[in-house]
This record gives sequence, structure tokens and C-alpha cells, in this order.
Amino acid sequence: YAHGKKEIQNIIDGPMLPANHPTVIYLQKVLTAVALYTHRPITYTGRYAVVVVEDETPNAFAGAGGVFYVASAMLKLFENEDELAFLLAHELAHIELDHRFSQISDKAYAEIAAKQLNMDISSIWNDETKQARWVMREEEADKRGLELMAIAGYNPSAGIRVAKKLDSAVGET
Repeated sequence: YAHGKKEIQNIIDGPMLPANHPTVIYLQKVLTAVALYTHRPITYTGRYAVVVVEDETPNAFAGAGGVFYVASAMLKLFENEDELAFLLAHELAHIELDHRFSQISDKAYAEIAAKQLNMDISSIWNDETKQARWVMREEEADKRGLELMAIAGYNPSAGIRVAKKLDSAVGET
């Protein structure tokens, strides 16, 4: 948790809403509703934590230890709780699927392979490889996020709407 909080503090570019702000409390409730259906319904700290930052760039991610960063601009894209549930379920899926760890291990395995094959690391671990692995992780998180939100009682078609909105807002999904 402490690492995730520090990770988020390092990228925060605006003021954070206090933990008792109605928006933070609402996001926490939706996150908890979806988290109950993960393989990790709680973290070692007892719960997942939402941090909302006043930021005009739509962004969200799950940091180490179950800390969720959500930019206020991201919230403006959503029309209903189902869309919000997809975003949070997607980020939960990254945690459940250990994507943070696999990011680190991918590079480590590439370094080992390059050394054993007497190759330059850049021929194995480059922008193209990183992008392919990022796309794979995002697709996995989308799929698992859809499953989680559906099990929690949310409408999974909201995930498609969110993907389209994000594609429009930031030019990628």
C-alpha cells in the first residue's frame, strides 16, 4: 500500500480530493462491490483505496498495494455506474492478473535470454516488444474486467462504451 501511494504521489499533477469527499466514497463503494468477486477481495491492508486527483487528462491506473488513481477528467467521461464499474474492474483485473509483476519479469527474462544467447537486449526487449506486451495485458484486463463487472451485477456492454469514449478522448484504448 505504501509503495502504491508513493507511486501515485510521484505522478500527481493536481490536488487530491480528501478521502471523505462524496466522489471518493462513491468510487470506493463501486470498487468494493466489484472487488468482492476477484481472487483477491482484499489486499494485505484490508481494502483497496481510491485516490481522485483533479487532473484534466483522463487517466486511471491501479498502483502497487491496491491504490487506485483516478483523474477527475476520467470521471467526466462516464454517464452511469456501469461505465464506472468497468473502469474499476479493468484496473482490479490488472492487480488480480499480476500485471505489475509480469511487466518487471518480462524485462528480466529478456535480459537473461539476451545474455544466454549473447545478443543485445534491444533485439529482444524494444519498443515493439513492450507495446505488444502492453496490448496483451490491456486485452486481458478488459476481458477479466468484463467478467468481474458482470458477476457483480453491472451491465458488461458498458465496457464497449467506455472503450469508445477513451479512444475518442485519448486516441487509444
